[in-house]
Amino acid sequence: KRAFGAWMIPVFRILAKLKPLRGTAFDPFGHSPERRMERALVAEFEGDMDRLLPTVTASRMPLLRELAELPLTIRGFGPVKQANAQRAAARRAEILAALARGDTPQAMAAE
Repeated sequence: KRAFGAWMIPVFRILAKLKPLRGTAFDPFGHSPERRMERALVAEFEGDMDRLLPTVTASRMPLLRELAELPLTIRGFGPVKQANAQRAAARRAEILAALARGDTPQAMAAE
């Protein structure tokens, strides 16, 4: 963390006025690799849900739920977020492969 003086208050006011530019082509921070990755992940998630929600059955529900909750695991900033995104992508591939094979999770008996 860093400490900044009172001179930052006018800068924050300017940034607040630029808030409507978020998500547009004029977003000054929207062209960073991390923001591009985030937008790609959102599009990927929406595509997965559009494609798979019509196929919901009781047996597929646990895998579909896990797939839907997967974006919640992508947290952090910079290299932490990148590592979490890579883990989530690997798990997404496993889930999609299991759904394609028609696998259903088996309930495990308590020991």
